[in-house]
Amino acid sequence: NIGITDGKLAPCPESPNCVNSRANDSVHAIKPIRFKRPISQSVAMSAIKDALMALPNLEIIEETRTYIYAESTSKIMRFVDDVEFLFVDQPFIQKVHIRSASRMGYRDFDVNRERIQSIRSRLIEKGLAVRE
Repeated sequence: NIGITDGKLAPCPESPNCVNSRANDSVHAIKPIRFKRPISQSVAMSAIKDALMALPNLEIIEETRTYIYAESTSKIMRFVDDVEFLFVDQPFIQKVHIRSASRMGYRDFDVNRERIQSIRSRLIEKGLAVRE
């Protein structure tokens, strides 16, 4: 259950192994990535790709003008998580919507939330994003 439908990332399933910046409930909700100031879409995408590539066992699978899809594979059990970023289709953007979800199982022990927080932290360290 990945990709863009009606301009949005897919909602999370009921299981607590997914986070989504458009979710309203406390189990699944996570803040979008907010940049300090509007930056070009290409700079924002490049910064997020750099942050993704710094994570172990992660591969970018698809990239369009407004979307990045990556897969993260756990080291021991080889479980795959889907990680998605949706950019507003404008020359300059300030926020990016995110979704990170486990394909299998019920609980993820906050692995998806921590992955997104790690990406956000890398962008904050580079002076690009704000802490929320």
